[in-house]
Amino acid sequence: MNSYNLDIDLIIEEIILSYSEITTDMDLIKNIKNQMLIDYPRMNIFFNSTKYNNYNDFKTMIKKYKIYKNPIMINLYILILTLLTQASFYYPLYIMDINYSSYENYFQIVAANDMPSIDIIEENNKLKLIYYKSFKCINMQSETTVHNLYTVMEITIELYTSMDGIMSTEFYYSKPNNCTIYWNEK
Repeated sequence: MNSYNLDIDLIIEEIILSYSEITTDMDLIKNIKNQMLIDYPRMNIFFNSTKYNNYNDFKTMIKKYKIYKNPIMINLYILILTLLTQASFYYPLYIMDINYSSYENYFQIVAANDMPSIDIIEENNKLKLIYYKSFKCINMQSETTVHNLYTVMEITIELYTSMDGIMSTEFYYSKPNNCTIYWNEK
């Protein structure tokens, strides 16, 4: 299996910049939520391997992450929604393109017909967002498939809790840690 590490902070920054006309945090959040309404039916979304067909049920499940502050977005809940938009699937496509496309040989990467899937897994003090998407490397001249490519992108977000000794209050923080794309070809 092949792998490639990406800078998770850069990914988040690029996704946020894709909403470049946004001038306020509230406009950004509104647009991300609106984008999720569009994207949700076009994906399979799972939480701890349980599929959520209904967007409102899914949002209710992940609202518990609103208490986690985040250095990039207002809270972890909004960051999760941001990372679930289909903009995130650009990165596996990009890595497949730089590894397999060859314009001299007429090789081009295209999305396969499968529906993208994302599973959010809770593990101890972290969340893993695991993205699944298939692509094809096709020969544009002969219109034949050269490779079937199966990708998995994994984003890890660390969860922290700290205590304020004076007030005996818990504070919750989250920090995106890494992003790795894995793939194999058949």
